[in-house]
Amino acid sequence: MDDKEPPSDGESGIKNSNNTSVALLDSRKEVDSKHDLEEILLEPNPELGEIAVLNSAVLQKENIFAYRSEKIIDSAKDKGFQELTAFERTSDVKFRRLTSPMTLDQEWDVKLPFKYPIVSLEDPDISKFGNIFNICAVEYDTENAQIYLFKTKDFKTIIPQGIISPDISLKRAIEIVEDNRYKQMWTQQYTERLRNLVRLGAEGKRRYQKLGLKLWDKDMIFEEKKKQVSLIHRFFPDVHITIAENIKELQNTEYCEDYLAHITDHILITAKSLGYDRIGMKAKAKIGDKTISLLHGARKINKVWTYETRLVEMVNNQIVSITEPILIPSDQDIFPYINIEGRKSEKRVVIGSSLLVDEKNDKIYVYYNSGDRILKVKEFSATNLYEKLNHPLSRELAMAA
Repeated sequence: MDDKEPPSDGESGIKNSNNTSVALLDSRKEVDSKHDLEEILLEPNPELGEIAVLNSAVLQKENIFAYRSEKIIDSAKDKGFQELTAFERTSDVKFRRLTSPMTLDQEWDVKLPFKYPIVSLEDPDISKFGNIFNICAVEYDTENAQIYLFKTKDFKTIIPQGIISPDISLKRAIEIVEDNRYKQMWTQQYTERLRNLVRLGAEGKRRYQKLGLKLWDKDMIFEEKKKQVSLIHRFFPDVHITIAENIKELQNTEYCEDYLAHITDHILITAKSLGYDRIGMKAKAKIGDKTISLLHGARKINKVWTYETRLVEMVNNQIVSITEPILIPSDQDIFPYINIEGRKSEKRVVIGSSLLVDEKNDKIYVYYNSGDRILKVKEFSATNLYEKLNHPLSRELAMAA
């Protein structure tokens, strides 16, 4: 993609919602991404028992920064980082304030409540409706992942609102869904998850009896308005969107089953259309007249799972532009792990999860987890990314997807 080509509308620079040009840097000057400022924002604190910090959320008007903090469970504390399985990690959501786009203050004394069988809260999303903060997190019980909603006015009293994912077994979802592609994919997933439980022996039997196998749901962007709530989320392997009258409707079984039955009506974008095995979306921000989000995708390159991140533009709950990857993993972004079969593996990870826009200084800051271990921030030219979204190839890619 030629960054020197002007936007397709014939105008250079960022436009605001009134279609008036915003004075910024020379929009036709190519910006070399090697010169974009990139820094480590946050590393795990061993004194707190942290082994990773990742997957952040930013509420820009309040300068609130939420993120996932990962620790080792007590029974595995003698293991090295590379020897840990997914079942030997536990996470919760922590909060800080951004004192600048690239610096944070101290951790807040805030705890999102959860109880057994939930062992982790992961990958937050944060938004605000009126004077109420909506905090979403993925709750994980060692077998199932679902989206949970909390509300608070002051981060002192936090009120759980319950699961806003379809709280439905995977087997029931397979029965309900009318689309054969999802029926086949989820059947394969169901078989693989059963096989993994059998491999765990008595522990697998206990999990199946206690927890069951539910439809996984994660990678959310939640937004509440006066007469509507919307939820962008991922049912493997694609990104979907659901719009309901209120939170209670999202939690209604009849509504959820009808949604699954007609799932193709809710597809925002498929992983296959971009050449990925799975995708997810995070964050929502404004740049001029555009609403933007981050899209990450995973695929195998030379037998190694590789995660990269793109920028997308949305209009009326439809994706209208998708850039080429703006974050691509390097050797610094490798994550070693033990897979479900107990074999040593590795993946290359740069997952963009939150955004901060500073149009006055022509900057967009993308916060991302590097190697599933540390949080980094990369500074981009706002004009450059705006023009990438306007590029004909970006718009054609969205149309084709």
